[in-house]
Amino acid sequence: MIHGDDRGAVIPPRVCEIQAVLIPVGLTVKHSPEARKELMDKIESIANELRNANIRVEADTREHYSPGWKFNEYEMTGVPLRLEFGPKDAANGVVTTVRRDNGEKGTIKVSEVATGVFTLLETIQKDMYNRAKEAYLSHRIEVTDWSDMVPRLNEKNVLLIPHCLDGDCADAVKKETADMCKTTAEIDIRAPSMGAKGESITTLS
Repeated sequence: MIHGDDRGAVIPPRVCEIQAVLIPVGLTVKHSPEARKELMDKIESIANELRNANIRVEADTREHYSPGWKFNEYEMTGVPLRLEFGPKDAANGVVTTVRRDNGEKGTIKVSEVATGVFTLLETIQKDMYNRAKEAYLSHRIEVTDWSDMVPRLNEKNVLLIPHCLDGDCADAVKKETADMCKTTAEIDIRAPSMGAKGESITTLS
């Protein structure tokens, strides 16, 4: 799968240590201590409901960090789903959702939060897999002409080449591809160096 973008990590839900983070939003100096406590208690209740549904969730109720700072922190670390809950959400009986993989926003009813979050995480998992699979297959190219090797590698492709699978033959392939990359690098400094192992080659029997 593809595990990052310009904002940081993007981790699939099934392998992420924290699948969802619940963050309080919308609180200002105008809100009384009682109102703050009521919101925090509701957040903890939602978090516990998610935990009981075997969803790995963290409720970040730290008051010395702003919601925006927290958003950035969890985006960088790749948490798949951000859940926002504030006074307006409480009044509407919903939790606001923000997907890490594509930034899409939505809402889930508080009364259906466990099933709703589980379904959304499964959707994120499936979408990430399908995008990664499509990206991989679009860059998986069969090459039968040695002169195409380095140009195709420069295009960030995975190469499939004919191979006799014999030990001596494999050594020859490693040497030839390493020499080709070395020769090309003298002309194009951007050419990749495959080294002695030819690590970017997938062989075909």
